Amino acid sequence: MLIVEDNESASGALRVLFEATGHRVQVASTVSEAVSMVTETRPDLVLLDLTLPDGEGFDVVQRIDALGMPRPPMVAVTGHDDPAIAIRCNELGLLGVLVKPVPPRELIAKAKGWLEARA
Repeated sequence: MLIVEDNESASGALRVLFEATGHRVQVASTVSEAVSMVTETRPDLVLLDLTLPDGEGFDVVQRIDALGMPRPPMVAVTGHDDPAIAIRCNELGLLGVLVKPVPPRELIAKAKGWLEARA
């Protein structure tokens, strides 16, 4: 699993949460790092913050698509409950949008469902 989040406290908490439930987790904090990690490690699921220091999370999706490689399942994670964001995520083929803060049990359950659907 790849967590793309520029807030170290948030990414650290997510890492601990998912590692405690048996997942192997990597963290990227920029668009560039995320694209590099996706191309190198091919994660099973990407939790993608939409506000990053070097661009938007949507840039990660577009750069991966431009490389012509299969895109892993991605879920947008944002602090903005905006219908326009949900529409854009749907248009780009993301699995869904989670609005921060996401309760840990809900996040684990949703991630489990997305991973099982992929298997």
